Amino acid sequence: MGDVYEDPLAELALRLRTLRAQRGLQLGGLQQRTGLGRTTISQALNGQMVPSETTLVALAKALGTESH
Repeated sequence: MGDVYEDPLAELALRLRTLRAQRGLQLGGLQQRTGLGRTTISQALNGQMVPSETTLVALAKALGTESH
């Protein structure tokens, strides 16, 4: 219990933060690459709310992942 993988939103946020760190991107860099607002990106990275499909696709592209 308490494992991050029990909460899909927490797991998604962790993966996004990990990818951001691996790419060495700050929030400003993600804003430029995605065209998304700082609050939208922050909420997605912190698991504060379920991101929209559009937000996820933009983040996936900006972080160099494949989105299908």
